[in-house]
Amino acid sequence: LRPAPVTAATSSTVGTPGSAAGRRQSVINTSSPSVSVKSTSVEDDPLGGGVADDPLGGGVADDPLGVGDDPLSGGAVVDDPLSMGGPSADDDPLGGGETSDSLSNNQSSATKTAGNSAFNESIQSSSDGALKLSESLGTGDSYIEKFVPWAARRAGILQKFTTTSQIGIPMFGSSDLATASRGTTSQQARLEQLGADADDSLQVLRGSQKEYTQQMQALNEELAKAWNREERVRALKMAIQCAKMLGDTSIPHFFPTAFVLVTEILDTFGRLVFQRIKSKGMVSPAASAKAAADIVPDDVTEEARETCRNWFYKIASVRELLPRIYVEISILRSLQFLHGQEMFPSALKRIAMMIRGLGDPLVACYARAYLARKGMEVCPNEREYLDVLSKDLVTAFEKRIMDNDSMSTQTAKQQISLDAYRQLYSPAIEWIMDVNGRTAKREDFKHYMRELVAKGQGSSQLLLAGIKSFRASLVSPFATGMPQLIRDTADLTVPRHSLMAALGTVVSEVPPSEDDRLTLLNDCWRSVTRLEDPKAYLEVAVVFVRFVAQSFSTKEVNVLLKDLFKHVQPHRSVEELHLPLADLLLFLTRQYVDFSQLVSMDHMMPLVDLLQGQPKVTVSKSLMESFTKSTNSTADAMVIHAAFDTARALHDSVDSLSFEDEIRQISSLICRFVRSVSFGKDVEQHLNFLVDCRRYFVNLDSVKEALILGVIGLAQRTQALVHSNHTRRTLNFVKSCMAYVHITIPSVDSSIKRLHLFLLAGEVSLSNGLLAQAETFFKATITFIPETTEAPPPEDELVAFVHSLVSSLVVMPGHPEQGPLFLLKGLVNVIKEYNWSSPSSLLSIYCSVLQALSAMSQAKLPYHAGSSIESNDVLFAGDEAYVEELRQVIDKILEEVLACMSAARDASLALKLMTALLAHSGINTASATLIYDLTDLANRSGGDKRLLADTVKAFGRAIRRGSFSGKLPGELCSKLQEVLSA
Repeated sequence: LRPAPVTAATSSTVGTPGSAAGRRQSVINTSSPSVSVKSTSVEDDPLGGGVADDPLGGGVADDPLGVGDDPLSGGAVVDDPLSMGGPSADDDPLGGGETSDSLSNNQSSATKTAGNSAFNESIQSSSDGALKLSESLGTGDSYIEKFVPWAARRAGILQKFTTTSQIGIPMFGSSDLATASRGTTSQQARLEQLGADADDSLQVLRGSQKEYTQQMQALNEELAKAWNREERVRALKMAIQCAKMLGDTSIPHFFPTAFVLVTEILDTFGRLVFQRIKSKGMVSPAASAKAAADIVPDDVTEEARETCRNWFYKIASVRELLPRIYVEISILRSLQFLHGQEMFPSALKRIAMMIRGLGDPLVACYARAYLARKGMEVCPNEREYLDVLSKDLVTAFEKRIMDNDSMSTQTAKQQISLDAYRQLYSPAIEWIMDVNGRTAKREDFKHYMRELVAKGQGSSQLLLAGIKSFRASLVSPFATGMPQLIRDTADLTVPRHSLMAALGTVVSEVPPSEDDRLTLLNDCWRSVTRLEDPKAYLEVAVVFVRFVAQSFSTKEVNVLLKDLFKHVQPHRSVEELHLPLADLLLFLTRQYVDFSQLVSMDHMMPLVDLLQGQPKVTVSKSLMESFTKSTNSTADAMVIHAAFDTARALHDSVDSLSFEDEIRQISSLICRFVRSVSFGKDVEQHLNFLVDCRRYFVNLDSVKEALILGVIGLAQRTQALVHSNHTRRTLNFVKSCMAYVHITIPSVDSSIKRLHLFLLAGEVSLSNGLLAQAETFFKATITFIPETTEAPPPEDELVAFVHSLVSSLVVMPGHPEQGPLFLLKGLVNVIKEYNWSSPSSLLSIYCSVLQALSAMSQAKLPYHAGSSIESNDVLFAGDEAYVEELRQVIDKILEEVLACMSAARDASLALKLMTALLAHSGINTASATLIYDLTDLANRSGGDKRLLADTVKAFGRAIRRGSFSGKLPGELCSKLQEVLSA
């Protein structure tokens, strides 16, 4: 089956519905006996009968490539503009010329002609060795990782190319073709029914874009349903009719969206055909389990191969070129059943050349994009057809798209501007060139650029594709010639600053040779700095600052930042500038790990100050992380000032709506900054720094805690510097530190943290000999304990704190008027009134107080606050009143303990009190009786028998060591041993 040749007289009907005359010319030649075709069902072969020649092995009859007229130019073809041969080196239009300093649109033809030399010189000057080195910097694998698949681009196209106009929506009616009686229709009748326009089953209604999208999705589902009902001819006719819709450019700004929706239907059709043929017969289960790309003809039965041939014959008989191209591309994967992978290169190239027959350049461009998409699926490493596509693309721009006169007439009719019309090509161009760039080599890139310069007519879209789609390692060696090509662009479809930004991205990824870097930078920046639009300027400046940061020193970066600040500062209120500027500053914080390098650039921090809102917070976080990672300790005023301003920005960003995690991160960064500042022995300057921090960091509890600890640390450092022998000056400094602490601690929100800080401040004051300050802090500690009921901490944590406080009060000197034990008695009163959830907590504290009182009753305390600090063991040595007061307090506490013990009946607490009595009291009649009662209570309350036995043994040893009158203690000990033995 081969369609009849199309003569020159009928070539004008290509891409339009076939006329009656055209249909009469499609003669079916079945007389050739060279191919024997098995007869199949009507559903698989509506043409019926045998087929003479396989159209897959040759060209398509109505392919206009065989016609003498060039469909892209409308005239006779003298020299094939699509030939693969490029201009010779002698005729290369990239000859020498001067360089312009502006990105303005006014470029004279002389400048454009002369400006092409820059790219040529970059080609000639790049040695093979340098190119190989540059290519090694950017591998193909890394480029493929950046490749954006079609599925990821789909949403962007649907969102960008929209319309409010009424669109023609296809509505398919019922088809009687699928229910035709098998064997009753002649071969010619079936052919006529297949090739007809099917207008009787297709209606076109007008509707909105939303309705169009919904209908196309419904058509996709209907095609699959028709296929599952074995109405495969109807499914084919639906695919053909949908493909015809891609020839309608009456609403051009909606065409890319229509292309996406229609090709999804064609994809469904191609997938169904492939699955049908595969299900028709595989030779073995192992063959059926193979992936689509691994199938070879030997895996397929003869019946399945015949079915596959018939599908291609059906599509080859479609008279109109556009649907024939699209539908054949959609089932291209099925070609693998016949020839494996071998036939794909020639089939792809043949279809690529068939697309030249499409007269509308927009329709042809998207047809090439669909071929590139399917070609990448079936044969991802094939390049020959991609060369044809890219070359045809350049030629289309030369002949039609960049012809302002002819295109202006067309776009005026369609009510669309010329630049907006050219923008419609962008998704297709980007896809074709991205697929091309995946596997391109150096010679492929050079060939494309030569074609572009020779025929591209200064197209900004094609130049952008050349810069972005090829690997950076291929583009970078020729970067010095690119700025002039950018200035020579003839249209504004892609603004020149966007082209320059794309070039900056390339050289940032793979810098050119060292000899060319400064030349390239100066050439580009002369044009960039003249941009008046801050958004356009920033788009380019951001990428070139990255290039300079990677290839030059901080001196050059600072120069660019100065120019950047000059352009952006007058427009600091424009929110659209903040995000790209923040991205640049974040890059610099990652590029320069040392914070001092960042602040050494004069315009780094002023640029940070231009930011507002979340971008500034993000950059400030990154700066503080850089500071904390690179700085363990610093006294550099410039570094501290920059970090302080950054910390202020972070602190001021916190409000009542901030998340806890955000507050925690910011607090951690500021605390690390505060701890990283150190002025050595200049403690006064350090205290002034901490005073400033308290002034500005008032909203973060963790930061206030870090400041308090820092000041307390200063007091301890001062004590160490003078070896505890304070002068008047150092003592006054320590007093200033304690005043700072006393003022700041109440502002801490956490009650338990306040207690710990007051206690620590009291201990430090005591060790420095500041008795009045120590007494004040201990009083404040005891006073604040009841306030913890408002936000109570875990009770065990509070009990542990009281134990620490009691230990500190042991060495605290008594008051000459209020008595030696006034703080300890005040603590006992406070803990007695506290609302404890468990009696065991109160009993545990009482035991701790008893131990402290026992220690204070000794002639010499077990520890002291310092050699110069006289505690109660010195102040009240041999004072009977002091000893008597201790006994009274102990007796009072024991009464409270026994009252709580009888109510709680806690064996572990009874044992703990017994241990305290044995360790810290002498054995007499009263203590022995108390120990007996406690042991009996612990035994009856289920205490640990082994621990009880050990306690009784210790009681016996204490009796034997002691001296007392009477037999009661010994009798009690014997009685206890009998009870425990029982």
